[in-house]
Amino acid sequence: MTRKALHLMTACTTSLRRSISRRTMLRRFVALAAAAGMTMSVAACDMSSPDPKRPTTSSAPTGPIAVVASLRQWGSLAKEIGGDDVAVDSILSPASDEDAQDFEPKSADAARLQHASIVVTNGAGYDTWTTKNLSKGTIIVSAAETIGAMEGDNPHLWLSKDARLGMASELAEAFSKALPSKKKSFAARLKEWRAKEVKIDEELADFAGDYANTPYAATGTSAFYLMDDMGFKDATPQGYSQALLAQQAPSAADVAQFHKLLEGGAVKLLVDTNSAGNAKSGADSAGAHNETDTTGDSATPADEADMLSLLYASAKNGSVPIVKVPMAMPEGDTTLDEWITALIKSIATTMAADMNAGEPGDVGSPAQGSPSPSATGPSSSSQH
Repeated sequence: MTRKALHLMTACTTSLRRSISRRTMLRRFVALAAAAGMTMSVAACDMSSPDPKRPTTSSAPTGPIAVVASLRQWGSLAKEIGGDDVAVDSILSPASDEDAQDFEPKSADAARLQHASIVVTNGAGYDTWTTKNLSKGTIIVSAAETIGAMEGDNPHLWLSKDARLGMASELAEAFSKALPSKKKSFAARLKEWRAKEVKIDEELADFAGDYANTPYAATGTSAFYLMDDMGFKDATPQGYSQALLAQQAPSAADVAQFHKLLEGGAVKLLVDTNSAGNAKSGADSAGAHNETDTTGDSATPADEADMLSLLYASAKNGSVPIVKVPMAMPEGDTTLDEWITALIKSIATTMAADMNAGEPGDVGSPAQGSPSPSATGPSSSSQH
């Protein structure tokens, strides 16, 4: 065999071997691809047909929703809108007899807030402890945010019809997001609640028609929004109210002015927002005339109870009727609506009895289109 033929045979053999090697690699690649495809198909089937015994991690939320409110007033409203689909826990109750601004939550209270899905707060600097150290993802529903109230404004928003309407809608929306399957139920309860609030508005309008701009004074600031909604005119000394909002003692001059208003009959009603037990109210109060020293920078009665008792005595001397409007919803009232309705009736009854008794002076004049005080607090001289 010639050298040329030998080289040709070797080249052919090498080419054949390469061809066989390529075919072998191709077969192996096809086999691997087929195996991978089968594995993916099996996995896909496994994903599309989950094992019924295996718990799923993306299941829809179920109720009841854990709701924690700072105040029983807002907790009551949350329960009205949420019904059995929410479990409401209120931190402050009437039994505590403690103002939210002075309240210091215990570790158990902090734990209750951290385990809540939704936290209902008043805001406006009234219950700042409510929103501290909450769990990630906790939904906050704030009364102050619904009407644009800020710290420094009158924070007693639960007696404002605007705040109640805003909160009811916000609560229904928050509950619907947390538990979408019950959205229709929340909407139905909201509609039912609004119907009851319409009746309250009608009572407010009827009263305002008879007593619009009737001047009143109050021992505290918590009743301001309710009295404004009823058409009253706040004649409480501005310095007195502003001091209370700032959690300071009123000056002696402001207290003296308050006594003068009451004894001179310049106001037709004294609203007592004093918590039960702090001082005797109305006809039960002792004393006759103002015994406050007005020479200093602040009132000199030994404590708040003394100051209140003297104000009650001045109201009695001036034949000014006294009506009690407690700051917090009493234990006996099951809903915020019931409490508001009872307060309106109590005030209306007191005013009607005063008129029937023939007290001197006009009980008020019809409104002449004068602007009503802002719902967010004392930003003008008429707001306390």
